[in-house]
Amino acid sequence: MKLHSSKLVSCFVITSLGVVIACSGDGSIGSSENAVTSSCKTASDCHGALPDLCEVCSGGGSGCAHWECESGKCEIGYCPKPECTTASDCHGALPDICERCSGGGSECAHWECESGKCETVICN
Repeated sequence: MKLHSSKLVSCFVITSLGVVIACSGDGSIGSSENAVTSSCKTASDCHGALPDLCEVCSGGGSGCAHWECESGKCEIGYCPKPECTTASDCHGALPDICERCSGGGSECAHWECESGKCETVICN
């Protein structure tokens, strides 16, 4: 992971969960207190300096500092939010398909939440 800044500051911490925390070019760690607008309806309502930081995300890959609007308040986020935590979080059209399953019985297309993503499945 590379920090892009005009100054090099050596400030990395790797937690027991493997999360990388790093300092920005001026040595400060960013917080939502840097937000010019503290209340919001969407992330585009949030403005202000963001730290030049990236983190390793739990689902793989990495994410860099960006604004998010959480419960009407501007927050700094790093990794993408999951689409879902349960199948009931998933919505949208499903194919009108039913199949016989290898374990017996039959199932029709339905939503499942797999690793934070909504997936259409027929037989598990």
